[in-house]
Amino acid sequence: MKNIFSLDGGLYSFFTAMYNILLISFFWFLFSIPIITIGSSTSAAYFICGKWVRNESYNIIKDYLREFKNSFKKATFIWTLLGLFIVIILLNINNNYLFGNYKNLIIILQSIVLINLIIIINCIFMLVGRFEMEVWDYIKSAYFIGIRYWYLTLLSIVFLILLMFISYLFVLPIFIVPSLCILITSLLFKKSLEKYES
Repeated sequence: MKNIFSLDGGLYSFFTAMYNILLISFFWFLFSIPIITIGSSTSAAYFICGKWVRNESYNIIKDYLREFKNSFKKATFIWTLLGLFIVIILLNINNNYLFGNYKNLIIILQSIVLINLIIIINCIFMLVGRFEMEVWDYIKSAYFIGIRYWYLTLLSIVFLILLMFISYLFVLPIFIVPSLCILITSLLFKKSLEKYES
C-alpha cells in the first residue's frame, strides 16, 4: 500500500502525468489564441512531449516558452502555408459546380491533395519540435515519414478522431485533447524518429 503513494508509486505517476497533460494543454491553448501561432504552439508542445516519452529532463514552463520562441518563424510560416493550401482545397471542393463537367475530377484530385496535406501536418510539427532543418526539408521529411510509417500516421489520426468523439459524447474536457494527441503521436513515432537522430 505504501508503494502506491510513494514518489515511484502508480498513484503519484498518474497525477504527475495528468498535471503535465493539463499544463501542456493550457499553454497550447493560451499560445494558440492568435490562431496564426498554432504552428509554433504545437511545435513547443511536441518538444515537451518528446522529452517526456524519451525520459529526458524537462521543465514544462521554461522549455515550452523557449521552444515557442525558437520555432516561431519556421513553424508559423509552415502553419500559414499549409493552412492556406487547405482553405483553397476546401473552397474548390465546396464550389466544385464551378468546374462544370470536370467537377467530379476536381473533387477527386483535391481530395488526394488534402489527404497528403493531412499526412504532412500530422508529422511536421513533431519534426520542428525535435530537429533543425529548413522549411522545405521539414515538408519533405514529414511527408516521407508519414508515408513510410503510414500505420503510425493512421493510428495517430484515429486517436485524434476518437478523442474528439469521446470528448463530444462524454464531455471529456476538450482542453486535454491537444496534449493527449501530441503525447500519443510522440509515443507512436518514438522509435521511428530515433533512426534519424544524428
